Amino acid sequence: MENRKRVLNISSGSAKYLLPSQSPYSTAKAGLDSFTKSIYLEQKEEPFPVKVASVYPGVIDTKLQTEIRSTSKEKFPYVELFNQLYVEGKLQTPLETAEKLIQLLMSSDYGKETLVEELTQM
Repeated sequence: MENRKRVLNISSGSAKYLLPSQSPYSTAKAGLDSFTKSIYLEQKEEPFPVKVASVYPGVIDTKLQTEIRSTSKEKFPYVELFNQLYVEGKLQTPLETAEKLIQLLMSSDYGKETLVEELTQM
């Protein structure tokens, strides 16, 4: 019988690559990564374990991105980097990201890695 129990947690590169003014967000995402790893450890010896992964989906054009780009440099020193990503068209659309997440979730290799740091087209 195929195991179909899967959990996909949306994390962020901010869990690993810390930026000023982002401590609550980064801390929450790092906690989510630890939670995911703990669930994996708890489930791996079960007869029908839950497959779980925490995913860094990439830089997505969301409301959060819009808010970050409108922040002053005094409040967020890296605001220009985020503006540059936007101007250069390097943000993923939410739809592109969702399609990649679904492909990952449905793949036969899902759950072999508890932390997926790069979401690629499968």
